[in-house]
Amino acid sequence: MKRNFLFVNTIISELNSTRNEFVKIKEELNSGLSDILLKGLFTYQVSKFETTLNEIIKMFLNAFPEKIQRKVLNLQKKKLSRIQNL
Repeated sequence: MKRNFLFVNTIISELNSTRNEFVKIKEELNSGLSDILLKGLFTYQVSKFETTLNEIIKMFLNAFPEKIQRKVLNLQKKKLSRIQNL
């Protein structure tokens, strides 16, 4: 049970950090920025959102490795390079 509690707190901390960044960006939007800066902020928000999701997935996999089905993660470098070349 203790492991689950620590896991939840870590995720909440990560989400709060991302939320705080979004609040700061929202405040910046009210200051009348140019189009190029608005596009940059949009790109940053999308990137921050994706990074947060990736971090939470990593946390989950580290906290609960028993949930990973071993046969699903049979990755080989050769197969990964073929996927990247598509």
